Amino acid sequence: MNGLDLAQDLAQRLRGHWRRSLAEPLWGRSAIIVLHRVLPSEQEARLPHRAPWCLGPESFERLLVALCDVARLVSLPTAMQLHHDPKARIALTFDAGWRDNADVAVPLLEHYAIPASIFVNTAWLGHPGGHWREVIGEGLWQVVAAHRIREAMGDACLPLPPCLQLTPTMPIAALYWPTSCSSAR
Repeated sequence: MNGLDLAQDLAQRLRGHWRRSLAEPLWGRSAIIVLHRVLPSEQEARLPHRAPWCLGPESFERLLVALCDVARLVSLPTAMQLHHDPKARIALTFDAGWRDNADVAVPLLEHYAIPASIFVNTAWLGHPGGHWREVIGEGLWQVVAAHRIREAMGDACLPLPPCLQLTPTMPIAALYWPTSCSSAR
């Protein structure tokens, strides 16, 4: 399922989860949706190592529109309060405070006048590689220096792979999968 379909599917699931029947209104219902990244390119967001965590701008905009049809998008404190509104309340939060949240997501949120909370993980400030999952995913998808992956794995107290030198034409994935396995894929 691509990001554009995911947005509509999420809105439909919330609608179905909150209603026992079509006659029952959504009185007093609330939800908090945690998002991670909104990348500037839909194609970048759909790459295999990013797809579970990222949306592109079109997917994000479609999600906002679909959620506005289902509920009232409110701030996090407002969503946490008990209410008797006929429409459900949904708060949007962004986890880890990626730069693309401010560059891509915030202009769309401002355009639709939708509040959101961004939580910045200060543990990763000053680390150019970021979270170890991101470093490994990027390293396996694009050819990046093997030492960055080793450092990220070491920082996360994960077992380290063997220290091998890459040739300019050797993909980094060759370090972790034997040739017989990669040819079977």
